[in-house]
Amino acid sequence: MATPDYGADIVPRTPGTNLRIATFNVENLFSRPIAMSYEDNKIGQPYLDAFRELNSIFIKPVYNAADKVRIIKLMTDHKLTGTRPQNKHLEFRKIRGQLLAKQANKYVVVANGRADWIGWIELKEKEVNDKAIVNTGRVIASISQPYCDARPHRCRHEIRSANRPNGQATRHLRNRKAANRLPDDVR
Repeated sequence: MATPDYGADIVPRTPGTNLRIATFNVENLFSRPIAMSYEDNKIGQPYLDAFRELNSIFIKPVYNAADKVRIIKLMTDHKLTGTRPQNKHLEFRKIRGQLLAKQANKYVVVANGRADWIGWIELKEKEVNDKAIVNTGRVIASISQPYCDARPHRCRHEIRSANRPNGQATRHLRNRKAANRLPDDVR
């Protein structure tokens, strides 16, 4: 699989400009994959590897014999072949068509490629504890500039200052009346 050229989408910077834009990916702020929640990464790594490998095979236009054997091996090892798979870390999503069929008491891959079915493997998630959310908010607050885009469609939910006297990060919804001014703690 070819690596995308992310640099091709970047507009070269004009000499003499100093604009820098930084963002925080807080997608995992409230929930994270279960496979990534262990103290020892070795416990969750097999599930992450299976997730990556299965999804990379699933997107191929045509499955060869080796791909089909690998799909069966990984899905059997992780108990994803049954009608109601019982895997704590991975979820098999099948939307249309058939990937697997049971023939003579064993599963076989009946799809010949991506066009025959639609589906994927997902990582199951669990909620993150409050202490981790507060600590992440503190990190963001300590390294970010004191500015928040006050337009309601850009900043509906925000973590206001995580460094409040009581140590609590607070989330709030700004209503339309307050949308035209910045909160006191980001001025």
